[in-house]
Amino acid sequence: MEGGEKQMINLKKSKAASGFTLIELLIVIVIIGILAGVLITVINPARQQTRARETVLRSTVEKGCLALHACGSTSADANTCDTKDEIGVLGVDGTPTGATYYLTDSATPGDADSSANTAATANVVYRGLLGTCRFQCNYDFNAATAGNIVIPTGSTCMIGVQ
Repeated sequence: MEGGEKQMINLKKSKAASGFTLIELLIVIVIIGILAGVLITVINPARQQTRARETVLRSTVEKGCLALHACGSTSADANTCDTKDEIGVLGVDGTPTGATYYLTDSATPGDADSSANTAATANVVYRGLLGTCRFQCNYDFNAATAGNIVIPTGSTCMIGVQ
């Protein structure tokens, strides 16, 4: 072989050795796509936002429960603690967006504020509602006992009660 032929063979080998093949590029793209899919599933922004909103709901209900329990422990009459104004919970509706809070009693149960107890020894319930997620607590004026915060039957919340 002459010197020129050797140089052409070496040149062909060096061109073949540099760069990536189409198959190699496609494999890398597929791997990146799989990793991106897994990452989006793990980080799911909508789910994270729902959990955050439910956490704010739970925290706000806990504060309302503390206010109800404080009012109940200083008064033996449920009629003095049967509105959000009376227990000192103001301006919480709509925080987080779409949340509603109710103060009800055993005479008027359900999702509506009730400010007229038929008995001074009623069981007053403070409830927060966001979509299908609910948290609630109660104060039983008859027994003078405060109930812990719970998720009522039928509620579906992503976060729980500790």
